[in-house]
Amino acid sequence: MAKVKTLKEAAEALGLTPQGVAYYAAMAGCPTVQVGKVRKYPWPDFPKWYRERLQDEGKPKSIDEAERRKATADAELAELKLATARGQTALIAEMEKAVNADYAKVRAKLVAFPGRVAPLLLGLKTAAEAKIKLTTYVNEVIEEIRERD
Repeated sequence: MAKVKTLKEAAEALGLTPQGVAYYAAMAGCPTVQVGKVRKYPWPDFPKWYRERLQDEGKPKSIDEAERRKATADAELAELKLATARGQTALIAEMEKAVNADYAKVRAKLVAFPGRVAPLLLGLKTAAEAKIKLTTYVNEVIEEIRERD
C-alpha cells in the first residue's frame, strides 16, 4: 500500500496551508483514505492528483468558453488602451517612485522633529502649552508634506 500522510504532513510537503489541502481534498476525485475519523493523504497519489488540478485550473473546458474568455480579454485590453490614451493609467514604477519620494519626505520630517521642536518646548510650564506648540508644528509639517513638488 502507498504511504499516507496526515493533513499537516501533506500541507508541509506541498507548501500549502492545512486549509489549502482540505480545500482540494473536498473536490471530486481527490484520492484520500479515511483512517478512523481522520482523513489521510496517499503518497504519491495525492500530490500527483494535486499537480494535475493545478495544470487544469486555468484551462477552458470548451471551445465556447475559450471564445468567451478571448472576447472578454480583447474587450479588457481595448478598455485598458483607451484608459491609457486618456491618461487614466500610471505605470507601477512611476507610482513607486512617487510614493518612495513621499515616504522619504515624511522620514526626513520625522527625523528632524525632535531637534526642531525641543527649543520650542523649553521654558514652557504646562502640558497644555507644550501641546499647543507641538500641534502647531505638526500641522505645519503636514502642510509641507501635502505640498507636491
